[in-house]
Formats: sequence, structure tokens, C-alpha cells
Amino acid sequence: MMFTAKSVFLILMLHIASGDVNNYGAVYKPHPIHIHELQQSMLKLEKIDGQLDMEVIEKLSSLSSKHLLSALQTLQGVSKGCQEGFDDLTSSLSQQWVLQVFDSWGKLGPGILEGRTRFPGNFDECKNASGNLPAKSVPFESNYCMVYLPIIPNVITLSMGTCVPKQCNATEVTMLYNEVLSKVPELPLRAYSASCQEEDYTLSSGRIAALFFVLLMVGLCVVATLFEGVHQLVNRYYASQMEESESREETTPLIPTTQPVAGKYNSSDSYSVRAILSFSLYSNITKLMDTNQPPGAITCLNGIRFFSMTWVILGHSFLLISFTYIDNPLYIMTLYKRFASEVIMNATVSVDTFFVLSGLLVSYLFLKDFHKRKARLVDFAKGLPLMYLHRYLRLTPAYGFLILIYTSLLWFVSDGPFWPNYPTPPYQTFDQNCVNNWYLNILYVNNIFKVSKQCAAWGWYLGNDMQFFLVAPFIVYLMYRYKKIGVAFCIATILGSIVAALVVSGEQHVTFAISPLAHNNVTAVEDIKLPYYDVPWTRYQTYGIGLLAGFLIFELRKRSYKIPTLLNLALWGVSAALCMSVVYGPFSANMGYHVVYLPEDIFYSGLARSAWALGISFVMISCSLNQGGWVNEFLSWKGFVPLSRMTYCAYLVHIPGLLVIFNTARHGILFTDIQLTLTLILCLTVAFLLAFVFSLIFEMPFINLDKLFLAPLSLKKGRDEVVVKPVEEPPPRYVEREAAGYTPLPS
Repeated sequence: MMFTAKSVFLILMLHIASGDVNNYGAVYKPHPIHIHELQQSMLKLEKIDGQLDMEVIEKLSSLSSKHLLSALQTLQGVSKGCQEGFDDLTSSLSQQWVLQVFDSWGKLGPGILEGRTRFPGNFDECKNASGNLPAKSVPFESNYCMVYLPIIPNVITLSMGTCVPKQCNATEVTMLYNEVLSKVPELPLRAYSASCQEEDYTLSSGRIAALFFVLLMVGLCVVATLFEGVHQLVNRYYASQMEESESREETTPLIPTTQPVAGKYNSSDSYSVRAILSFSLYSNITKLMDTNQPPGAITCLNGIRFFSMTWVILGHSFLLISFTYIDNPLYIMTLYKRFASEVIMNATVSVDTFFVLSGLLVSYLFLKDFHKRKARLVDFAKGLPLMYLHRYLRLTPAYGFLILIYTSLLWFVSDGPFWPNYPTPPYQTFDQNCVNNWYLNILYVNNIFKVSKQCAAWGWYLGNDMQFFLVAPFIVYLMYRYKKIGVAFCIATILGSIVAALVVSGEQHVTFAISPLAHNNVTAVEDIKLPYYDVPWTRYQTYGIGLLAGFLIFELRKRSYKIPTLLNLALWGVSAALCMSVVYGPFSANMGYHVVYLPEDIFYSGLARSAWALGISFVMISCSLNQGGWVNEFLSWKGFVPLSRMTYCAYLVHIPGLLVIFNTARHGILFTDIQLTLTLILCLTVAFLLAFVFSLIFEMPFINLDKLFLAPLSLKKGRDEVVVKPVEEPPPRYVEREAAGYTPLPS
């Protein structure tokens, strides 16, 4: 029986996404699935012309313990320690733990024709297989390894679990497996590498330092929470004493007694007390879950933020499931044939929603502030350093702690047959790039380096957004002082970005039809240094449209303007058409109904994001004018306010959380529609639960400190000062984020 290359596409994707393998052994490279890498991998499909010989599979299925025992007797070339370990196995065959060692090996099972390539065996049975040796004082210890067996070279690789003595390394495990394969007549397959689970849990000085800072933050939050409890009790005691004293002098006090309120500072509290309370879990939970919104807030943005982040998380979850966690990947092929699958394949426009949001908030809030303060050019220039510092300190602490935990500590959380391991300690980490390149993220320039060099690859968005923020105030101030010139300049920058996107997509042969069913008449450009998807000059267009949208909202609200009903309905129709065409327009190409040539790729890649931004911008404009009807009412639901506050941390932590969920699994899953739906719901729930905890410990304390120490500098009255916070004062926490031009992000 033969199996064509088109049918094994998703097996190829599984092989590509599960890690890189070199001649020295398997090296796990757990990049989140990046759209650029996905597109390039799909283009490689056209080069595949291999076939799967089922006779080879049948012979491989015939492997049994007798072949293993025979191989142990003839194996040569291994180290003395490894050979002694194998001798201990063969001399103790009657022991229960030896049976565990052999039973835990991965055996070829059903599902090859459905794309199953991983047969991990029983990881825990192997790790628990240890016993006393009659002639030795040291007990036998086992280790779990994964052997990689190519059945179609460079295309399909089987991953087979093995259990061996702890003294054996990956090279010796490969030699053993090849010796086992040689015992089957006319079986041409040979393993080319293996990886063994790293068991060195010794913490280096760097990891100890990382653990110290994380525990310090946790400890500060706990201590501050206890301090707040005592502080509240003391305040209430003195308040009650004062009330009793006043009641003895008069029946009705002239000034009512105010009780301390959780989450709010007392006016009499010193700066040191307020600094301590900034870490209090009780106060921060109160602030995080507060659903109050100030007058004039654009309330629909809360719902848009939440649903956009949900789209991002579900998209990433689906891709990780498709390429790392599924044992019937050809099931995914059936999903690609559904019209609804376009929501996943074109989910990258969810990123552009956040660019629009960020640009809109920067423009709208700065214009409100400039208008109220009547800011002059000198005022604007003096306020820039503080504004940039404010934003950097607002975003970076949580981002920095995420990278610290992701790089140094996350590896120690769990284990499993798919847990990442590297051949060179002490780099037990989820991302080797972060070991050397973490500082690029903290400087927000990581997006202008090759994807293969990026630390926490999903952080490319933060780099773009920070870079846009550096130039946005100048454009906004220009629109404030010289409306026509400023708007014309903003439009010119948008058009420049669109032209850049058209040119770059043409040079890099970026294809929009990424389905395995698509017929792309393009050749992928390999080893791209600065991919279209990541760089600011191609992505600015949607941010610029957000700047214009914020300008329009400011001007229309200032004039109390209402869009004529018929025009509003017509624009809603145009908006819906634009957004639907961007998401569902590629269906024909993705289904392979026509051949996609380079001009079509360039047209879509260069213009689709701007079309989406225009459509979603009008939704925000109409809702901000209270002309969005039930859509505005739904998006403005108060329940979205806390969820909206958590979107930044949800974006930061969702990839590490998903990697732990999927890589700690002991085996893959045979998915159905219901199973897939439940798994996606689980991923979304875990992401926001992690975001809730992460925000309380690593984000909100620094936001409170920023407000405590930087706010007085930015709120000084006078024409020589420029306020970088919104007009409403004191604002709820989410408005403070908006004032900083902040937006949660995706990729």
C-alpha cells in the first residue's frame, strides 16, 4: 500500500513543528507556531514527492522483545557503564522492574494513515522502573529516551519511546535501536538520532537569582496583603474612637466619619504606606475586578479587546494542537475543508485589531489632553521624556518577569516524553534564544531580527507597538496644531507602509493561501532575515489608521456630532463587507479552486490588513458616538472590563501556559469536534486564570508604583508641563493604561 505526499502533509507539519534535529541528537526548539514559519513550511509541500511503503511499516510493527534481547547480546561500541546497565537488564529478566523497562517501550500502533507519527510508550512506567541488583549495592536506574526514525527521509519521522539504563547517552541509544532494527530481515530503516530526558535539576546561580526575584515578588504581595489587613483594622479602630468622642459632644456630627475603603488610599497615608499597599493582593484584586468606568470612556473597546485576545489565544491553541498534540492530524485536513476554518487560517488580523486599538487610544487621549492644557510646542517637547519613561515602566516589569520565568524556571515545572531537553546543560529551557538574546526584548527591538534568533517569538508585537509609540506623539501633536497638515501626513505614512507591504510581500513571495489544499504558483524565499510579518514598516499601516480613528472620535465628540442614520447603516454594511472579505475572501484559494499567482498574493498581503483596520475602526467610531445599537451595548457590557484589563498579561503568559499543557502530556490525543472544542475552551480558561495571577503579582504593583511616584510629576499644573495621563483624574486603572497608549497584544 502506498501513501501519497499530499495525504501526509500534516505529518510533515508535525515533524517540522515538533523540533529541529541535528547530527548530534534531537534538539527541541519550541517556537510557538509563527505565521511566517507556517507559510514557509506549507510552501515546502510542493517539493514533496515521497511515498510511504506500508510493507516497511508492517515489518517495523513486528518488532518485539525477542529482537531487543537479541540486540542486547550483540550490541558493541557502547561505553562500559552503558554495557553494564544492559548486562544488569539481561541478568535480571525474572524481576518485575525489568518487565516494566521492556513494557514501557513505544510500540508502533494504529493510525499511521491518519498521520500518527509519535509512539512514546509509557514515560512514567519507565521512570519508575528501578530495582535492586543481586550482586551490586547500587540499584538499577532507568532513563527515558525518544528515538527518531525517518520512514521518508527529511519528510516523515517516527518518534519511538525507549527505556534504557541511566548510564547510556543518546548516541548509545541510537546504536541500540539500530541493532534492534537489524534483527528484522529486509528492514532498511535506521534511526538517525535520539534524545534522552535531562534529569539534572541543579539550579545554577542565574536560576537561583531568578527564583529569588520571583519569590521576592510573591513574598512582597503576601506581606503587603497582611499589612493592609492590619492597617485597615487600625484605621477602623481610630475612626470608631473618633466617632465615639464626637458623639459625646453632639448628637449629629457636622462631618461624617469616612471608613477606609479597600483598594483606595487614605489621604493621610504616607508615601511609604502607599508603596507597601501597591503590592497588596486584596487591594489589587479589588481594582482588577472593578467594573466602574469614567464618564466619556469608549466602553466598546473593552469587549473588542477581550474578543480579539480570545481570537489570538484560540488561534495559537489550534496551531499548537494541530502540530504538537494530535495523534490524528489528518483530522485537521477535514477542518480545513470547512468554510468556518477561515477564521483560524486568517486569524492574524486579530493582531491588527490591537494595532488599531493602540493607535486610536494614543491619538484620542493625547488630543484630549493637548486640548484641555492648550499645549504649546515647548510643553510637548518637555513632556516627551516623562511620557516615554511612563510607558516603558508600565509595560516592561511584567514583560521582564515573563521572560525571566520562561527562560530560567519554566523547564523545572514538569516533565514528560515531549518535554524539551537540550544536549548541552545548563540550558534546560523552553527557549535557547532567550539565554543570549533576552535583552533585545527588553529594548523592544526583537522584531527586527530573524525569527530563528528571537526570544519569546510572540513578543514581536510589543517591539512594533513600542516603536510606533515613539513616533506617534509627533504625528498626534501635528494633527492637534495643524489639522489638515497633520491628517495629510498621517495618511502619507499609512500609504508608505502599504507600499512597503506590497513591495516586501512581493520580494519574499508571501502567500495568503496557507491551506494544504491551496495551489500556490510561487516559490518560497528561504532564510528571510526580516520577514514581512514582523517588521514595523509593513505593520504600521493599521496603527496609522488607528491614529486617524482616534482623531475622528476626538473631533466628532468635541462637536457632539451624530452620523446620519442612513449613512451610519451604509457604513456599517461597508465595514462588515470589508472585514468579512478579509477573513472569508481567501476561501476559494485555500480550497484550491484556482491557482494563486504572485500578483494576487501581493494584492491581498499588501491591502487586506488596511481593509480590516478600516472596517474595525468604523465599528469603534460608531460605538464611541453611541450609534452602534445593540453591538455597542454588548461590547460595553461591564463584565468585559476586568477581562479587558487582563488581556496584556493573557498575551504574555498564554504561550508558556499552552506549552506546559501540551508538552507535559504523556501521549497525543485522537481529536473529534467535541474534543477539540473542549480543549480550546480549556486553553482559553487557563490563559486568563494565569493572566489573573500574573497581573496581581508582576504587573499591578508596578502600575501602582508608577501612579504613585510618576503621576505627581505628570499632573503638575501650568503651561510648562505636559500631562501624559487622561483628563479624568483620578482615573480607573484601565484608563491609565489607555493614557499610556497601552494595548494588549497578540501574534
